[in-house]
Amino acid sequence: MNVRIRLWKWPDGLAWRLTDGMTRASRRRRYHLFLGQLKPTASTRILDVGVNDFQGRATNFLEEQYPWPGGITAVAKGEAGEFNAFQRRYPEVRLVLADGRDMPFADDEFDIVFSNAVIEHVGTRVQQQQFLSECLRVGSTLFLSTPNAWFPVDAHSLLPFVHWLPTPVRFAIYRRCGRAYYADVAPVNLLSKRDLVRMLPHGTHSRIIADRTLGVAMTLTLVAHKGGR
Repeated sequence: MNVRIRLWKWPDGLAWRLTDGMTRASRRRRYHLFLGQLKPTASTRILDVGVNDFQGRATNFLEEQYPWPGGITAVAKGEAGEFNAFQRRYPEVRLVLADGRDMPFADDEFDIVFSNAVIEHVGTRVQQQQFLSECLRVGSTLFLSTPNAWFPVDAHSLLPFVHWLPTPVRFAIYRRCGRAYYADVAPVNLLSKRDLVRMLPHGTHSRIIADRTLGVAMTLTLVAHKGGR
């Protein structure tokens, strides 16, 4: 058991340390993809849905690198006081505590809604569709990234191929390997390109860009505009 803890303990276990560089590199590419695809300016109103108080592994890379942080509103799910480190680190960013499936904003209040590695943590496919629809309600353009369900290694459990197995078998293996936290769809429910496309509201114009590692799509980035823009 102690060996398992040292290997898998988040965020400083051996497996997490070994994959840290790959995760940071992927997120750097995603940030430059965001700038290149959407070309935001100092006046662009951005909503970042799903920020984290944890600062490791380039988690809040938009707030960390974006040159106009005053244009960002960040949404986090939690209680008051849980995001003190985030607010101290990014004092110019407006923080709103809310559920990404039901946000207290007007229709099209933002030019861009940004969300990185969040939708896979929302729950069932129905809940994920609610999240996607809400993001497209409050913003005219959506930039959303999520791990590809067909990449051989799940970026959360860090176990190869297990996430492709039938649900009861997958959950049993997670428990056996000391990864019982993932034996439920609530913490992680991975999506494929087809899953993302099928959940989009009717009339949405979209494209999906793959970030590849060794020729296989590791991350999927959805760029979507309402009304066939």
